[in-house]
Amino acid sequence: MLSCHITFPLHLHIYTLSFKLYAHDFVFKPIYRMKFRAKLRKFFNIHCVFLSTTENLLKQQENDHSFIIIPFVCTTTRYVVTLKGWANTSNKIIMNGRTVISVRDYWIASIGDSFASGEGNPDIPAGLMNMVPAKWISDQCHRSSRSWAFKVFEKILNETHDDAIHFTYIPCTGASVDNGILISAKGDSQMDTVLRISKLRGSGPDLLLMSVGGNDIGYSEILSSLIWGKTTTLFETIDMRFFYASYQFDRLALTLKKIKPSQIVIPHYFDLTRNERGIIDADCAEMRQIRTENLILAEKKILQRINKLISKKAQLYCWTVVDEVAELFRSRGSVRDSLRLQGNSFGAFHPIEEAHQSIADLIWNKLKFQFHYNH
Repeated sequence: MLSCHITFPLHLHIYTLSFKLYAHDFVFKPIYRMKFRAKLRKFFNIHCVFLSTTENLLKQQENDHSFIIIPFVCTTTRYVVTLKGWANTSNKIIMNGRTVISVRDYWIASIGDSFASGEGNPDIPAGLMNMVPAKWISDQCHRSSRSWAFKVFEKILNETHDDAIHFTYIPCTGASVDNGILISAKGDSQMDTVLRISKLRGSGPDLLLMSVGGNDIGYSEILSSLIWGKTTTLFETIDMRFFYASYQFDRLALTLKKIKPSQIVIPHYFDLTRNERGIIDADCAEMRQIRTENLILAEKKILQRINKLISKKAQLYCWTVVDEVAELFRSRGSVRDSLRLQGNSFGAFHPIEEAHQSIADLIWNKLKFQFHYNH
């Protein structure tokens, strides 16, 4: 809570605005955009001045009989603001207020694969008639503001006040632990970015959202084999695939221990084998190429197993697992009309935006740290 010591009839309220940090802005800048509102009694016609112990005179502005709003930027986490007011007909100060602001930082980071990036849900859908391509936060990674990770950030941002919310959003379609998340052949990996910001900040994220494991078992290769019916050797290699994925989880966990995020949230993967009636079947053109018996095997030998592995690692490393995701898809369709929305079929085997919102709601209910909530 903010401490506020003021004399009648002045009320001083502090509102902090968020600072968002995206993948294309890796420099962590501890700058807070603030908005001060001084609520005055309507029958007083006064002038007010905002002063500070760490800044010069900010601005003088005449009272509009309701609020005085003065936005500015500061670079400290503790800020003392003083407001003084005097009547138009006199230089005598008739009121003054002083409040101490302690800015609380929350850093949210999101890493992982296409499940976290929002594949299949571009920010602006493609226009097939006029050949306009889909628009993304990142065209290369198909990173979207419609993903569950981004929706969790938006929920936190909208539900809180007096807190500075920082967001590092860097999951990428096709990423695996050895290809983009922990190690990258080109440039920094996702964890390189998180580690660097942690060093600058002096601590790890307050909340780390991640989706890992699907590409480590060769998810896209498995789907391709199912589509073309080449399953003779597919299920014979499953044990080795999961042994490798388990090892990759352990490697990532070892790196995460170095920065000690306050909370790590990892959801189960979605069930793409069921239609809107909860039956193992297909509800898009790409899925109809897969035989139903192969879908049944995929649900049992791949989906259930990867989610069990996620739960096992979450328990081992004290991560927060969201294990209600698969159940979420048992009564609705999961794949989307990828060709219409993003101009290609890459997003066909991914959740629709409605499902991303439901996943974000599940995660919201599992968050451990406290915010200053809006009322």
